[in-house]
Amino acid sequence: MRVVLSLLLLLWCNCAFAQSSQCRTSPVGTTTAYCASEAFVTQSAAAAGNVTGPSSSTTGHVATFADTTGKVIQDGGAVPAGTLTEQKDTASVGISTSGNCDNTSTNSSSPCDHHLALNNAVLQASPGNPTGTTSASMMGLGTTCKVTPVYSGRVKIEFYGQQFNSTATDASISSIRWGTGTAPSNPSSLSGTQVGAAIAITQPTGSGGFGLPLANSGIITGLTPGTAYWFDIGLTASGGGTATVANLSCNAMEF
Repeated sequence: MRVVLSLLLLLWCNCAFAQSSQCRTSPVGTTTAYCASEAFVTQSAAAAGNVTGPSSSTTGHVATFADTTGKVIQDGGAVPAGTLTEQKDTASVGISTSGNCDNTSTNSSSPCDHHLALNNAVLQASPGNPTGTTSASMMGLGTTCKVTPVYSGRVKIEFYGQQFNSTATDASISSIRWGTGTAPSNPSSLSGTQVGAAIAITQPTGSGGFGLPLANSGIITGLTPGTAYWFDIGLTASGGGTATVANLSCNAMEF
């Protein structure tokens, strides 16, 4: 009988020892021991770094910080009603606006809108036939052929018409020139800034005074919006005779 009791006591001690060896301190900041065989852990204190706040919340409210620790939040109240006030908006040259584009209006019903103005400067003109030259001269077209850029400062210029020399086998040389201020008159010395290549036409044998096609163009960049620019033809008679341009069309387009 004593032997049986001793065996039972030994078995109970081993079981208790095994059970206690599985128990360990909770890793969540408490000293409560628990065993691996248990299916739950009771957390009795907040872990370090956790954010705390009210015990309840209100639908539609926002949370805000209650102090400078970054760990305490509070009820920040309801989200403000949605109206928008924009800063004053001054559009660039060539850009138009519509709607409320100031810093005092709420724009929920009429927001500020930007769009390309499409008011670029253009010109299509047909100046009268200028007097020819026996040397080198401006043709005096700048009072008709002129343009004032609106926004970009980039302009394409075109001249179409006829160019010729009164004497066969002699040549005429034309170039597009441009500038600001008072346009040069006819006749006057070559002036302004040349754009594009010069067009040289040698009059064929037996065709003195016969008009030959003229087509010349150039792109000018770096112009100042709001400033007026003239453009003209500088013409030179080469080898003799009288150089002439006629039936002209001058075109300009800002882009």
